[in-house]
Amino acid sequence: IQLKLNGASTFQDIRYLTQQVFEFTYMSWKTFNLEPLPVTITYSNSIAKLLGRLRHIKNWNSDALQTTELRSSLWFA
Repeated sequence: IQLKLNGASTFQDIRYLTQQVFEFTYMSWKTFNLEPLPVTITYSNSIAKLLGRLRHIKNWNSDALQTTELRSSLWFA
């Protein structure tokens, strides 16, 4: 990621802004604290675990994920 300050900005501390951007990657909707891993990894792991639990449900067919919009849609949309 390349960060660039807007020329009209009165805030000039690029290091502070860079640190904020970095910390935002660890934010989670589940807690006020920062996650130990970036949320892109944390959420992917959570989704994988939840989908793994579905195999214990009677008549669950994982092929259903291949043929639905769920597979190609954004999880946060």
